[in-house]
Amino acid sequence: MIINLNELNIKNDIAIDYEVLKDDKLDSRIINLKDSKVTGKIYENAAGEIKLECLFNGTMIIEDAINLDDIPYDFKINIDLSLDEIKENCLDSYDFHKNTLDLKEILWQNIVLEVPISYSKVSDAKLKGDGWELIDEVSKNEEIDPRLEKLKDLLERWWLVMAVPKRRTSKTKKRMRRTHLKKEVGAITTCPKCGAAIRPHRACEKCGNYKGQNVLNVTEEK
Repeated sequence: MIINLNELNIKNDIAIDYEVLKDDKLDSRIINLKDSKVTGKIYENAAGEIKLECLFNGTMIIEDAINLDDIPYDFKINIDLSLDEIKENCLDSYDFHKNTLDLKEILWQNIVLEVPISYSKVSDAKLKGDGWELIDEVSKNEEIDPRLEKLKDLLERWWLVMAVPKRRTSKTKKRMRRTHLKKEVGAITTCPKCGAAIRPHRACEKCGNYKGQNVLNVTEEK
């Protein structure tokens, strides 16, 4: 189902009418496809967008959730996508160099969403026996394991439970967390004239020198 989009330069739309058969890329939950067909068209709308509009319907053969037999399940999928959406969400379906569209890749991505999680046509199956019972997910979630009965009682009295640390935090541990809370010593350099320690870009308080010039009058303390 490779469609050459260059045909839109010659005609207004490209008709789609294919029978769809199962292949290895299809979801393993689908055993087979029966009477499956895709019909529609690809065209350029008034806004200059290339659009794909088609209907994909038929019957998928899946496994019965109870007796594991192969059973039919009808599906009907309406697909309405622009070429930009296809490029973004269905990367493997569009070949940029050849300007072609693999329609089957788009169909497979859509049909996967239609496969039911659990489906059965059995109405009179034996669901209970000696020491066993088939229950659904809702019943399974509502049933409480006897081993967790005490935990249930404890959770119902949650206000009696209080979080308590295993051991007290030592002074050393507390102070280690605060080792980054300290004053940092600024940059220090030396005066080129007298060798006194000074901060960068400042006149020397001892001799008054700054960049080889005497800018401060410094008097010696008696």
